[in-house]
Amino acid sequence: MWGFTPKQEARDFSHVRVHGIECIGENIDLINEFYDFGVRHAGLTWNEENLLATGVRGTPGRGLTEAGRKAVRRIQDLGMLLDVSHLNDESFWGVMDAAGGPVVASHSNCRALCNHPRNLTDEQLKALAETGGVVGLNSFNEFVHREERSQTVENLVRHVVHMAELIGVDHIGFGFDFSEYLNGDTLSLYASQDTTCTIGLEDASCVPNLVKELKRAGFNQEEIEKITYKNWHRLMKEVMV
Repeated sequence: MWGFTPKQEARDFSHVRVHGIECIGENIDLINEFYDFGVRHAGLTWNEENLLATGVRGTPGRGLTEAGRKAVRRIQDLGMLLDVSHLNDESFWGVMDAAGGPVVASHSNCRALCNHPRNLTDEQLKALAETGGVVGLNSFNEFVHREERSQTVENLVRHVVHMAELIGVDHIGFGFDFSEYLNGDTLSLYASQDTTCTIGLEDASCVPNLVKELKRAGFNQEEIEKITYKNWHRLMKEVMV
């Protein structure tokens, strides 16, 4: 969990996120407790499987549980962003079936360009856009290209171009997931390489490089503003009532 604050201060924050809500078990009412503490953005799992759903490293073919369906409805009924990044394909489609409003993938790229289970297929991208949701571009190098030498900011922009052609600029945002500060045992939990950095986008200070590449790829100023922040702002205003 990031940005967690005491209850009396949490209401001053508009976007506190929980990466996975395994800790609630099947007690859906605990989602209300998180909401009261300021949480406005939640995913059902990280990479693991739990009593709600299955992440990309969980049992293949295992999807959303009945408790998970109830969690989906509660998250959306409360006015929180519902996040499908980290879910396996079966759980993704279970969420899409249960959802009644916009769904986001806060940090996922295109599987058509980089065949990794954390990335989304074209069919998943289309389904998410149809809900009115947003896909957050991920800077984690292994989601950009399978070959290490090709894990560059230029190839990351290819994911933006693919999304724009498939679902439109209004459904794309920045998601990043920078983790250059991690190493050793922590890094080995989810990375197979010595670094998680995309070449040219090593940390947050390099974001102007990405914007420059978006311009080079033909995106205009209005489109770049939507991708960099306006699409997320629009969605948060719509969902977080």
